[in-house]
Amino acid sequence: MGFCIFWNLKDIFINFLKELFMQMYLDKQSLANLTVPSGKARLTVSDKACPGLSIEIRNPGGSSWRIRYSYQKIQHCITIGKAGDVSLDEARQIGFMVKKLLLKKEDPSQVLSQSKAHSSPTFSQFIEKNYLPHIRSYKRCVSADETLLDNHLIPSFGHLKMSQITRYQVVQFLQSKVSAGYKPGYCNRFLVLLSFCFNLALKWEVPEIKQNPVKGVDLLKNLNKTERFLQAAEIQSLLNALESNPNPLLKYFVPLALLTGARKRELLDARWSDIDFESKVWRIPMTKSGRPLNVPLTPQAFHLLLHLQSQLPSLLETTPKEGVEWVFPNPKTNRPFVSIFNAWNTARNKAGLVGLRIHDLRHSFASALVNHGVPIYDVQKLLGHQSIKTTERYSHLSPERLRQSASAASTFYANLIPMTS
Repeated sequence: MGFCIFWNLKDIFINFLKELFMQMYLDKQSLANLTVPSGKARLTVSDKACPGLSIEIRNPGGSSWRIRYSYQKIQHCITIGKAGDVSLDEARQIGFMVKKLLLKKEDPSQVLSQSKAHSSPTFSQFIEKNYLPHIRSYKRCVSADETLLDNHLIPSFGHLKMSQITRYQVVQFLQSKVSAGYKPGYCNRFLVLLSFCFNLALKWEVPEIKQNPVKGVDLLKNLNKTERFLQAAEIQSLLNALESNPNPLLKYFVPLALLTGARKRELLDARWSDIDFESKVWRIPMTKSGRPLNVPLTPQAFHLLLHLQSQLPSLLETTPKEGVEWVFPNPKTNRPFVSIFNAWNTARNKAGLVGLRIHDLRHSFASALVNHGVPIYDVQKLLGHQSIKTTERYSHLSPERLRQSASAASTFYANLIPMTS
């Protein structure tokens, strides 16, 4: 009787092991069909094509490759990497390499430690699974990043493991873009974005990412870059041109851009509820950098907004029953403008300022501050920049301001270097 019970228990145990640990010739189709048996926590399947190699599937959880071997009479079972990161061919290649080392009586541990590089995601996987979800959580607009990634970075680096991307490859990529005719400023955007991706990977401790391959690659010098800011006479010409503009809101939009340094979309998406008339502060809930910004309203900006608020109902084709929500609503839809280019183009051409960008109004604001002695740190805070380097691009002093600064040397040398007639 006892023998029968023992024999039945043995059968149950053997069947359990068969369910838990199977052997088969693995391929893509069989891997896709593997599932953990009902009521079980995991399933381990050994690859007959490479003895010692197995894949373990957990429920819940993912699947991972493992290699079992015996070295110096000690059994080892080491995880190679996740099945999503390591292909069947890569896992087999590692398995066969282990067998060769064992035949030579060498320790495979070094090879297996190197194989962990396979747990590093490809650049494309990192972008899709990590980077894009991250920036979408705080960035208001990610289309610029997506364009650079889809058209340039992913086609060049997407198939590579992040741990395999080298500085030399980055330099080659940059040189190829320059040879293709892309301007230095645009090429630098590739480097900045690629560097940011690797810095995030380092911060998040992505497996096997030890350094940023962009580090040490210098940005290209943009000698043809032109910076434009308006002089007083140009501003007056532009304001005069706005009086007869077909868009009645543009004559408020442009002065406010000059007085606040706000970006085009920040102004177009502004709500009256964001403006604290008592404290004279405009709160931008989300800037380009993903942070809120409090913009102090000067007396001119404050009164301009009050005047716009009083005139707005008469400028709209229909006034909403619940009131006007947006500071710059499209008179036809009562929603924010999708674009104001046609009206802006008419105004700048009439003022004789062909090619002037709306963003140049922000640049003019920053330059006006610097030319009146405002510290660059204050300018950075007013513009909402995270980096002082970004602000420095706007801080071009006028010739008159530089002349005044240079006069300090003349005062110092006044008694030493006499003026000649």
